[in-house]
Amino acid sequence: MRVLCAGMILCALTCGAYAGERAAQLINSFQVMCLLEPLNFAHSEQKATAMKLPVREDLGSPPDASGYFSRAKSWLSPLDSGPHEFTVAEAHGPKADVKTCGIMAPDVDAADFRAKLIKSMKLGKPTAQTTSSDGQYRNTVWAIGDLSLMLSDGSPRSLKQGIQLLVSDKPPAR
Repeated sequence: MRVLCAGMILCALTCGAYAGERAAQLINSFQVMCLLEPLNFAHSEQKATAMKLPVREDLGSPPDASGYFSRAKSWLSPLDSGPHEFTVAEAHGPKADVKTCGIMAPDVDAADFRAKLIKSMKLGKPTAQTTSSDGQYRNTVWAIGDLSLMLSDGSPRSLKQGIQLLVSDKPPAR
């Protein structure tokens, strides 16, 4: 009986440590890949290529007659705690130019990630927070300087796993 109790305690401690470690590694990856330099699709693509990250998706449309275009690319990025997806996108259109950089991980505990993100990046009150119409996801936006930080995570009521974290060069509406 003691061995069973000790095993359950060890498992609980290990799982908690893994969850915290996973969130911390993902946040660090996001900061290194997306926040150290100004958002630049070509530079992010060069960085991923230099790191020999395998391409996961490469989507885009060539510029039309007006020069408008959109493109997105993602790579599978390894971490000690498991892989995640690194993604960049940009669009040039008649009403706006937008650049984004981010990460996605379907296996991280959403609440743990959110708490660690808020603490490590010293985020204050969000500028917006909504829940998807199906109640599955919570979307939160913070202003960080002249950038928008957007977290889409599993709603505490429903999905408790998975995050998408993006930074955009468009400041949030206030």
